[in-house]
Amino acid sequence: IEPMRAGLEMRVAAEDWKDAAIVAGNLAEMQAAAGDLAGALATAAAGVNHADRSKDSFQRMSKRTTHAWALHLLGRLDDARAAFAEAERMQAERQPEYPLLYSLRGAQYCDLLLDLGDAAGARDHATRTLPWAEKHGDLLGIALNHLTLGRAHAALGDAARARAQLDAAVTGLRAAGTLDHVPSGLLARADFLIAGDPERARRDLDEVLRIATRGGFVLHQCDAHLVSARLHVAAGDRDAARTALASARAIADRCNYRRRKRELEELETQAAP
Repeated sequence: IEPMRAGLEMRVAAEDWKDAAIVAGNLAEMQAAAGDLAGALATAAAGVNHADRSKDSFQRMSKRTTHAWALHLLGRLDDARAAFAEAERMQAERQPEYPLLYSLRGAQYCDLLLDLGDAAGARDHATRTLPWAEKHGDLLGIALNHLTLGRAHAALGDAARARAQLDAAVTGLRAAGTLDHVPSGLLARADFLIAGDPERARRDLDEVLRIATRGGFVLHQCDAHLVSARLHVAAGDRDAARTALASARAIADRCNYRRRKRELEELETQAAP
């Protein structure tokens, strides 16, 4: 992180605003993965400023999605939605033939929609953008669209479609070769499988924790502990659930990871002695 921070400072000093925006976006993503959400938000906001000064239409749009994503992680859902909506308006202006946020940026927006309870909106968004990813051979985009569709179908009660889409998402994320995104697919599938196949859910969670621990993906570790707690509650093991929740709470409080605040509090109530 420190070499990238130094590189950002050099580009700002040189008034190379486009490269500064690119580096700021990458740095914000690294800070968030490591659990420094306050730093990620500040860097993402700076990235928006650099992008605006560059006057590059792609950077102006994309850095707003990075900022929106950081706001989402901090639990500022209304602010995140407004930032994503602004970015999507810019996207529609720069590529009228692709008027929605797509690939990773679209998946991040749909992630927020799902957290806001708009599963139908997320489903409709991914249904439109999946063919775009397929047309351009965007392996990550294809897999992330399947992930959105799997989570949306699960929320809407269509278990058969949800399982098929989540399996496709995990397979696709592995094929895309982006290890930092594989845990998201495994977590979603594990959460879905708690009721029907708890042993498979446990294996998916074990893999998430291995990847997240090796890679230093702190937020994925927190999410894995939360899903583990839900698995233990479903099995009637409240002691194990409280242990998992204590780990999740420690990370959430240390990082100010408020996206999962309501979920964490609900599980703590369910796991109480």
